Amino acid sequence: MARTVGDVAMLLDVMAGRDPRDPLSVTRPEQSFEAMAEPELRLNGSPFRLI
Repeated sequence: MARTVGDVAMLLDVMAGRDPRDPLSVTRPEQSFEAMAEPELRLNGSPFRLI
């Protein structure tokens, strides 16, 4: 899904937040995940990989 932490943070920003059609959704966090991430940190060596 992503090669860097910045990419994952961008995905989380897109997926996070309230959906008016979903009664179980919640409001979006004040600070974006992308702003908190270290964007150039690579995920090489991560135990989560495609098989």
